[in-house]
Amino acid sequence: MAYLEISGKVMGTRWDGKIVIVKETYTAKFKGEETQRNRIWTCWFDSTPQVAEGAIVSVGGDLDTRIGDWTKKDQAGTEVTKQIVEHHLNNATLRVKSFDDEITF
Repeated sequence: MAYLEISGKVMGTRWDGKIVIVKETYTAKFKGEETQRNRIWTCWFDSTPQVAEGAIVSVGGDLDTRIGDWTKKDQAGTEVTKQIVEHHLNNATLRVKSFDDEITF
């Protein structure tokens, strides 16, 4: 399994804090134009890391991707289910960079 390290903002926790949801922001080229994109990561920890929502973190772990479904409303207000790629980091380790860009650990 490939080891990967990502950086982003903590969006929340689940499962007694052992799962941390991180939003990674990156720049991608699409049709010749650079655009800002987001990728959501589900990071799985063996023990509960003490991290607050809004913290800027770096997380390393074993890369895992899965096919999943995501339901949202389209412009007409109709619910549409789309197939997506879910991004996971297993056996994760965490390093807090800052909280709201003010406090550095």
